[in-house]
Amino acid sequence: MAFVYPEANKNTKRTHVATFCFNEVSKHLDIDIYEVLMDRFTVHCEHRIGDTQRMSIIEHVSLCTKTPYLTISSQENGVYMHRDWLIEKSTDKPAARLHRIMRSDSERDCLHNHPWVNCSVILEGEYFEVIPSDNGESDLSEIPAHLCDVIEYNEPVKAIRRKVGDVVIRSNNERHRIIVDPANKPLSLFMVGPKLDEWGFFKDGEFIHHVDFLKSEDSSAPQ
Repeated sequence: MAFVYPEANKNTKRTHVATFCFNEVSKHLDIDIYEVLMDRFTVHCEHRIGDTQRMSIIEHVSLCTKTPYLTISSQENGVYMHRDWLIEKSTDKPAARLHRIMRSDSERDCLHNHPWVNCSVILEGEYFEVIPSDNGESDLSEIPAHLCDVIEYNEPVKAIRRKVGDVVIRSNNERHRIIVDPANKPLSLFMVGPKLDEWGFFKDGEFIHHVDFLKSEDSSAPQ
């Protein structure tokens, strides 16, 4: 039976679009994405959706009015990400928004986590995701040389190319960094569960809260 988002009785266009997105991803991947986002014990997994499903999601989200969310930018590097809510965050239900990523995460040698279970669906473009290495050795060979702004990270890492149609589900304690080719800026559907933890950066094996980490940086990075 198709999932109906709890707020759908408000009869707003974007709520029904969000319901469609949750259902389309769940149906194609044979998982209940709503339940996945609500589960704090969710483990990392990767999937792909087909072009038909991807284009259908793009068509639906283009027809509804989104609520603009604070654009992330810095005086030094300009706009990092444009964000629009489909379903705004709450304490007890998943949320969904669109991300147009304009450039790579700021040039840092460490990774960051997110405060909720989250799912990215790449609708257009692509990016490279830097994550902890699983064999103790770094491998950034997937990233084109002209995009490698950080040569040596604070921990062993590897890079994965996230292409159109890719779906990545992450737990709230997973950490990463995003690398973007300005010539191929990605658009993603980003779905998150309720907030579970604080978020921040990992340096020398230590978690540093984002407020403390960013105090000395020219950056605004709300989640």
